[in-house]
Amino acid sequence: MKKPDAVGIPLPIEYGTLTVPAATVSINGVITRSPPNGTGIYTVGPHCTGSLAFGPPGPTYDLFVVFKGSEIQMIQTGPGSPVFQGTAERVSR
Repeated sequence: MKKPDAVGIPLPIEYGTLTVPAATVSINGVITRSPPNGTGIYTVGPHCTGSLAFGPPGPTYDLFVVFKGSEIQMIQTGPGSPVFQGTAERVSR
């Protein structure tokens, strides 16, 4: 299976809530767009690991923050499949 691609997921390096203005995902060439202004919660612990949850009932992820917060590696932990995994890169401060 082809690895999914995603655009539009902002991931601040702290803990709290976030709002996603929009996100687009391509899974095996099938394009899906999220509803506007989706919400989520996230945490990042002292060892640069954390979690992210959209919704409910959206997907959940485990996170690892690298390169002084400029990059986040993540893997989907639920619900269902396909499982999304990838890297989010900070493009500005």
